[in-house]
Amino acid sequence: MWRVAGGAVLDAGPLAHQLLAAFLTEAVFHSVQFGAMLPPWSAAHGYTNLCGPKVAAKFITATVTGNFRVTEVGSEADGDYDTHHLVLDFGRMPFPVLEGQSIGMVPLGLDASGRSHHARQYSVASPRNGERSGYNNLSLTIKRVLVDHQDRPVRGAASNYLCDLQVSDAVQVIGPFGASFLMPNHRRSNIVMICIGTGSAPVRAMTKWRCWRCC
Repeated sequence: MWRVAGGAVLDAGPLAHQLLAAFLTEAVFHSVQFGAMLPPWSAAHGYTNLCGPKVAAKFITATVTGNFRVTEVGSEADGDYDTHHLVLDFGRMPFPVLEGQSIGMVPLGLDASGRSHHARQYSVASPRNGERSGYNNLSLTIKRVLVDHQDRPVRGAASNYLCDLQVSDAVQVIGPFGASFLMPNHRRSNIVMICIGTGSAPVRAMTKWRCWRCC
């Protein structure tokens, strides 16, 4: 039994006690031991690697149908905090994705070495039926990178490219990726979601799908 803030008592199972013990003793945590690499038993089957360097279709082209800034304009300690909600439409080309999966975005142009940029992965922020139900689309939530991990000024190649996209622009997409971090389909499954910042993208997708099914 665990006592939490407010005096509430929760009944924790053996798995929870093992996780707590590992945390308190600072032991190395191996997620595979707890089945973390397996999807929920009720999760839908996720398609992966439909497009990419190792398959016949190297990429799929999507069209930008929306680019919305979701943060206020202003300066923060680490520069201008700029987060965008990007909507991509795939037209008649099938590109099925599930909540918890990610896709790869290929920035145009060349890097400092004169080579083509490699793809960057972003979690899908929309449910499996799309940002707008009935349309073959999906959405991403992207923060513009303006400083590196040492707080030195830098312009992230992919994030700045994506945040600056205009409606009707064409982009190259690869993927989808991910076959374990998926949404349980069982209506009575209990889910705890913890996230910060743009890490909320898959949580948004899962929440919208759960609300769509239950409403």
